[in-house]
Amino acid sequence: MLFVRENMEDLKEKLQKVVVDLDVKIIAVKWRSEAGRNILQVAIDKENDAVSVDLCTLVSDRIDQIIDEEVSCENYYLEVCSGGAERYLESEKELQENLGKYVRVTFKQAQEKQIEFKGYLERLGNNYSIEGFVKGKKKKIVFEYQDVEKIQLSVKI
Repeated sequence: MLFVRENMEDLKEKLQKVVVDLDVKIIAVKWRSEAGRNILQVAIDKENDAVSVDLCTLVSDRIDQIIDEEVSCENYYLEVCSGGAERYLESEKELQENLGKYVRVTFKQAQEKQIEFKGYLERLGNNYSIEGFVKGKKKKIVFEYQDVEKIQLSVKI
């Protein structure tokens, strides 16, 4: 039996406690299947630093015992990986944690004639704003979280 989704958030919190001194953030814990194998994927991030293979190994060593105690699946693989430079933000909480960062937003419906927009994410009262450029002109779009189809961190070139 695999861990049910409601418990994944609890597991994420427990894992976070054992890596807090590494300045690492557990950003996602999820099950996936590949070639008939169950894989528990733990995605991590490190503020202002790259996620290296050595860091993934260290985090894996730290969380291994907790996972063995908490996971109700006997045959699985543990995969610790970087969340990625252009990872999707999956909740409003993640938006709040990434204020000031460069993002790409796809709206459910066009906002000020834009369905997709890149810029810096800011909080504006109860709403959010993203400031970027359209055809060389600075533009700011104010939106609510529920207006967003998807949002991801983006690398500015």
